Parts: sequence; C-alpha cells; structure tokens
Amino acid sequence: SITPDCLDKRFKLILNIVKAVIPLPTLKTPASAEYLGSYFQGASCWRSRSPGGVDMTCLQVDLFSRWTVKMMMRKIGLNVGTIMEVVIVDWPGQALLTSFRLEVTPEFRQNTA
Repeated sequence: SITPDCLDKRFKLILNIVKAVIPLPTLKTPASAEYLGSYFQGASCWRSRSPGGVDMTCLQVDLFSRWTVKMMMRKIGLNVGTIMEVVIVDWPGQALLTSFRLEVTPEFRQNTA
C-alpha cells in the first residue's frame, strides 16, 4: 500500500545506462539500490481512482532537486543520444512498479535544459 514513507522505505530506483557518451555499468541492483526519496527532495506519491473506477498511483519527482542528481543528469543523463532504462521497484514486496526506457532527443534536451 502507499504510505507517507513509501519513498524512503519501500520504493527503490535502478538506472541502467544503455547508451551514453561515457560507457557506464548498471548503477545498482534492487538489493543494493537506494530508496527513491534519497535521490529526489520533496518527491511525492499518491493514489486515486478515476471516475471509471481505475486505480491510479502517481509519483512526482523533481529531477533537479538534489545537486548531485542534477549534475549527473546534465553531464551524462541528458546528452542527446543517451538511452537509459529507469526501473522502480517495491523492494520489501520485491515487485516491479514501473519501468521505462528514455532516449534523449534534441527536442527532449531542449525542453529539459
């Protein structure tokens, strides 16, 4: 279930840099990954139900809320051509919450600069 401390005690972030200017290994495994709250200051998570009865969970983060994450994203993560996989897991439940692959295009870079 979603609790106020889920970002600090349940949800972990795993980044896998698939393609980058500088080759990088997968940063973490689920067991060794940091909790999501340690990467993003002021992140929030909440659940709601649509009028049609669909349960939804929304996770909101500021990619640039912490200086170290901001510098990593600007120097490595947001270069045009970079491809990264972002995985969020519920570690106590050992369940995948979401996963997506992001390819940085010139348009994406322009909108996040």
